[in-house]
Amino acid sequence: MTSDEPSSSTSQELITVVTSDGKDFELTVELAQQSETLAKLIANFDYHLKDVKKEPIPLGNITSAQMEKVCVWLKHHQNKKWTPPGKSDVPSYSFDKWTNAYLTIPNSELFELMSAANYLNIQHLYETLCRRVASKIAGKTSSEMRQALNLKSDEEIKAAEIAEEEEEEKEEDDESSSEDQEMSDISLSPEPPIDD
Repeated sequence: MTSDEPSSSTSQELITVVTSDGKDFELTVELAQQSETLAKLIANFDYHLKDVKKEPIPLGNITSAQMEKVCVWLKHHQNKKWTPPGKSDVPSYSFDKWTNAYLTIPNSELFELMSAANYLNIQHLYETLCRRVASKIAGKTSSEMRQALNLKSDEEIKAAEIAEEEEEEKEEDDESSSEDQEMSDISLSPEPPIDD
C-alpha cells in the first residue's frame, strides 16, 4: 500500500475538531462523516490518506456545549441508516424514548442545537429538531405558539423598544444635566486672588 491509498482502517482513525470556545473533541472518521460538512473537510484535508498529519479541524460556529450534544447524537446513530422523508410523507411528531429524552431541553438549547446541526449539515439531526419545533406549535394559535416558543408578542417587543428609547433619553438628559451643573459650579467659584 502506498501513502496515496486510503487506509483500510480510515473509519477507525481519529480526527480532532476544535470548538469556538477552544475545546477539543476526538471523533472517529466514521462518526464525523455523518456530518456532510466534516466529511467534506476530511476529504479536503486529505485525511483519507494514511501518512497525512491530521491537524485539528476548527469549528468556529460551534460551542463545546453544542458539540457535546452533537457527539451524543452521532454515537447513538452511528450504525443506523437514515432515509430522508419524502415530499408526500406526513411528518410524525412522535419520537422514540431515546430521542424524546434527548430533545427534552430548553428552547434556547434546542435552537442552538438546530443551528449546529445546520452548520455541520447533519440532516437526520436537523430534520428531527425541526419536527420537534413543529410538534410544539402544531394546531396552536399564534399566542399559544409564542408561549410555547418563549417568543414576545409584537406589543411586548414595541413596549420594550419604547422603554429602551426612554431609558436612553433619560441617560442623555442626566449626562447633560450633570455637565450643566459642572459648568455652573465652575462659573460660581470665586476667582483666584491676583498676586502683585
